[in-house]
Amino acid sequence: MIGITIWGTNLIRTVIFDQDNTLYLSIPMRDQFRNNLKKFLVREAKIEIIKYDEWLKNTLSSFGNNWYDILDHLNIDHHFYASQIIETLEVEKILKADPELVDCLQKLDLPIYIVTGSTPSFSKRVRNILGIEQLIKETYIVNYDNENCDLLSRKKIDYYNLIRKKEILNPQEICVVGDSYSFDLKDAENQGYHTVLINNKRDHNSKIHTICDILDTVSKINIKSD
Repeated sequence: MIGITIWGTNLIRTVIFDQDNTLYLSIPMRDQFRNNLKKFLVREAKIEIIKYDEWLKNTLSSFGNNWYDILDHLNIDHHFYASQIIETLEVEKILKADPELVDCLQKLDLPIYIVTGSTPSFSKRVRNILGIEQLIKETYIVNYDNENCDLLSRKKIDYYNLIRKKEILNPQEICVVGDSYSFDLKDAENQGYHTVLINNKRDHNSKIHTICDILDTVSKINIKSD
């Protein structure tokens, strides 16, 4: 173990992970997602395929990368979007078991939660293939009915706060890890959570390059807090 379970003031006692592009990074999955997205938007939003790349760049900029707002603007149901783009990803062909990730999460030796913007069935397929299902205390899917809570929200911070209350912790005792600053970390950072950015070129006060780097990051936070 890495010695991070000896509690003190504001030591990290729980870690919340985003799932996709955080717990795993798959270029083939990313490419398939982008291809699905392009076909879907060209069809449903009636975008000329020759203008798609420019349209996407401008739209993401206008809406601050918020896909919920983009879909609302296009009058496209979020769950329909997810069923056509996320649910059709060939997870079983692309991903495989990840013993290194399993070992990393076991060594973390803390309650682990996932808060993801995917779908319930897709998230479970990913967790099962990676081999981490039994290591996750709870998984919450943003903007979906979750069996383990009554909350229905488009904002991840609402689920972070739900977890914080469930664990009876303050924000400084929770570490949130994600690949998107705006979607995963911004609100958490503003409320005092420890935040760690992964797989992103953006500058951030705490960044890691691989998911197992979280072990050293949490240890360093706890050494400073001890």
